[in-house]
Amino acid sequence: MSLYSVKEKEPEKYIYFIRTGLVINKKAGKAAKRNKIKRRLRMLIRDNILNPDNIGYYYIIIAHKNIVQASYKSLQKDLIVCFNKIKKPQLRYLQLYYLR
Repeated sequence: MSLYSVKEKEPEKYIYFIRTGLVINKKAGKAAKRNKIKRRLRMLIRDNILNPDNIGYYYIIIAHKNIVQASYKSLQKDLIVCFNKIKKPQLRYLQLYYLR
């Protein structure tokens, strides 16, 4: 999983929103598997990421093909770690790989 963040040009315009994008490659599987991954990631974003500290950025999550085998708990843990690390001003990109 890769996580990118981009600073919002007009953060006061989107004061009540956290804008995220999900990208899943076709190598991750057929449409049913890709949709399952998207549903998991959306729930993780709703449950863990919605706080005032994250406002003012676009977040782009890119799921790689090995994410299919990852459990919900491991995805949750890794996504929280990514968001905590990416809050540092010099770091705006973080990449995690799920190995078999």
